[in-house]
Amino acid sequence: MTIKNICFDVGNVLINFQPADFLAQKGYGSDKIKTMVTDIFHSEEWGLLDNGDISFEEAFDIIAGKSILSKEEIVAAFDLLPELLSPIEENQRLLPLLKDKGYKLFYISNFTVKYFNMILKRDPLFGCFDDGVISGDLRVSKPDREIFLRAFSRFMILPEESLFIDDILENIDTARVLGMNTIHLQKGDILSKTLKDHKIL
Repeated sequence: MTIKNICFDVGNVLINFQPADFLAQKGYGSDKIKTMVTDIFHSEEWGLLDNGDISFEEAFDIIAGKSILSKEEIVAAFDLLPELLSPIEENQRLLPLLKDKGYKLFYISNFTVKYFNMILKRDPLFGCFDDGVISGDLRVSKPDREIFLRAFSRFMILPEESLFIDDILENIDTARVLGMNTIHLQKGDILSKTLKDHKIL
């Protein structure tokens, strides 16, 4: 069936999210980076924030209670997020090209409302999207099938007419089970080439 819709994940597809690499560039040592990545960015609390289940202040306190990091260090790490979440410009530049080819563009992403709103204000090419959903609004996260089903209903699209692009295999697996066409975008993949290989561009 012809692809009419392209649904994007955001992190590591349109926005960088590589905490370890970023912290290394900031001059943090390897032990500190390992602790920060494990205790903050890969923590249960990070997922709860994405899901809108806890506040940032609650997350700071819970993480500080379990980690060797101080609350001040944890808050400082979160303060780096606007810089860490930098645009993947070569991928964002594909959005108007895809729009010009007649595709409807959507996003389905695990993201906090606060930082997603920051991206919407900062990155004008997000204006190419017809619509989108984030976990922080819906209170459900990928790979749960519910976020996809609610997206299909809201966007009024058929999964078999839609292409889903994500960097996490579990999310791809759910999308595929629900009937979507998929691209698993892995580190080092060039999205423009991949889309050309799939005859999308």
